[in-house]
Amino acid sequence: MAITSFTMCGLIALYAHLVGFSKSAHLQGKQHAKDLIKKYNPDKRITTLKLSDDERAALAVFSDGTASLLYHLGRRWVTHSLVNDSIKKLRVLRNGRLQISFPDFTAPSMTLHIGENTAPEPWLFALQPFVRTSAAPLGV
Repeated sequence: MAITSFTMCGLIALYAHLVGFSKSAHLQGKQHAKDLIKKYNPDKRITTLKLSDDERAALAVFSDGTASLLYHLGRRWVTHSLVNDSIKKLRVLRNGRLQISFPDFTAPSMTLHIGENTAPEPWLFALQPFVRTSAAPLGV
């Protein structure tokens, strides 16, 4: 009996899902976010920490005026350092989402789920110092 390549790919995908490779990362509260951010920024003191509603992203503002955006890529955590002009555009989307566009071809944009019942203004205020001066937040 010949197994087609589609069948083989399907079996591999099913196996990967069953052993847990399809699960995405979640933060287990603010302390977990703080620990991960400190891992990538050990010499910086966090002054403000915001956690997204779906616990898949966090924003840390440091005492030196810089910030770090922590988010997941699959099961791994990555950070995006924020300094002046790090954000090309901020856009408030429907259903409690905030889209952040970067001038970076490797990670051009990301969408944060800040929550349908969460006001976007605190996030916009925290991210505003890192937005290019020619770009302003847009609402939909």
